[in-house]
Amino acid sequence: MEFFKVERVTDSLRRITDVTNVHMYLAEGRDRAALVDTGTGIGDLAAFVSTLTSLPLTVLVTHGHADHAGGVSWFGSAYLADADRDLVDRHVSRAFTKDYARIFLGDAVDRLGDADLAPEHTVDWRPLVHGAVFDLGGTTLEAVALPGHTQGMTGILFREDRKLLFGDGCNPFVFLFDSDSSTVADYRATLVGLRGYDALYDEALLSHILGALPKALLESCIDVCDDLLAGRTDDYPFEFMGQVHPVAKAMGRTGRRADGGLGNLVYDPDRIR
Repeated sequence: MEFFKVERVTDSLRRITDVTNVHMYLAEGRDRAALVDTGTGIGDLAAFVSTLTSLPLTVLVTHGHADHAGGVSWFGSAYLADADRDLVDRHVSRAFTKDYARIFLGDAVDRLGDADLAPEHTVDWRPLVHGAVFDLGGTTLEAVALPGHTQGMTGILFREDRKLLFGDGCNPFVFLFDSDSSTVADYRATLVGLRGYDALYDEALLSHILGALPKALLESCIDVCDDLLAGRTDDYPFEFMGQVHPVAKAMGRTGRRADGGLGNLVYDPDRIR
């Protein structure tokens, strides 16, 4: 099984994709490198990253879900927002990794050996705080608080490349239905606050969609929140891991919104306000 694929985004930034099609980002400067997210934990990510860079490595985790923090135990330490510490302890385990990966790999999960899975969760966690700057030497990353999908969800601004990793925090299919998620009203407030970064980036990077999307994605997600708060929803049904949740805007056959809009939310009708 080929565990990872890699492609260059800019001269200083590469996108790594694991077997469940979740994306991680490897940034390099003159002095250091930074890995943003660690995938599901399938495949020795640390060994793979070492084939791409020999620079000292800092690991940043955008939030505590298994598909982003699952491989963190390949590394000795990592940064994560304190608000997601309980969440990551619940999500990061070999058992959870296999359950999640089965959605994408089916019975192939049963052929994975111990050496293919990240060690059980033992990490020296360091707090990832809003506004924290990581200077890699000519390449600078900045942490941007983005609570909503989870309470500790954090975006990463790649300053010189003028790209903002929204990740799972703002995208064409935001999951906002979990007990760890914000209400729609609180999530909208988060998105409005992101308008303050408008002059600092040109494109949005995501964690489950290849390529980049225009920054208009932010306003589109705000519009969806407004429609939800006003009761203007299509409530397109969506099933995930045995549960069905409503999607705010109807989906077309391409997997995007039927009306051509950029943003969309999967939400809990009991957590609007």
